[in-house]
Amino acid sequence: IVDARIHDMRGKIPDDKRMFTNVYLETTHMPARFQYTQRHEAEICEEETMHRRAVAFKYVSHEMVFLPMRVQTHWFLVVVNAYLRTVQVLNSDKQFVGKIVQQVRNMVEGLHCYLDIIQNDEKEDYHRWKDFNVKTWDIDMLDGLPQQEDRTSSGLFMLKYMEHWNGYRLQKGFTQNLIDEFRSKLAAILVNSVFNEEQTMKGSPEI
Repeated sequence: IVDARIHDMRGKIPDDKRMFTNVYLETTHMPARFQYTQRHEAEICEEETMHRRAVAFKYVSHEMVFLPMRVQTHWFLVVVNAYLRTVQVLNSDKQFVGKIVQQVRNMVEGLHCYLDIIQNDEKEDYHRWKDFNVKTWDIDMLDGLPQQEDRTSSGLFMLKYMEHWNGYRLQKGFTQNLIDEFRSKLAAILVNSVFNEEQTMKGSPEI
């Protein structure tokens, strides 16, 4: 469901700009893959090198990359903010902070391996990024965000963060009550989406 909603958001706003920055919404697969990518691994094959180069090029073509992640069953959002040169973490339940920090560090280590592939390219091709050494960027656990009041809404909060974060603040606030309403509408939104290949109805409700 998380990836389906992300595909829906990407399709509805293919050229997503927020605060004059280009945004890329990643699905859940790549952040999970980054966590298991290590710099000391054996020499990678040409096909894997090409894959990493394609991912890296896609990312550095945007000032912000949104990465959905989870620790155990708890979802949170990581924003690689090249404009601010920081890794921002948007989390709806503070009890998971300790575990989240270590997981984000592992992910950043893997992401660095991908960006390292294009490290020696002509930098004017990737002028949106000041540098690719994401391991040296600050990890900012953001405060003042809407927090969940139950144990089952983290994925919905993460999707709302992804929808409304502009690099500095949420463009639209929300509460647990709105999240509960969103939960009841989400299935219909995805079924009725024009990007749903199984679509049989028209007109999805607005969030």
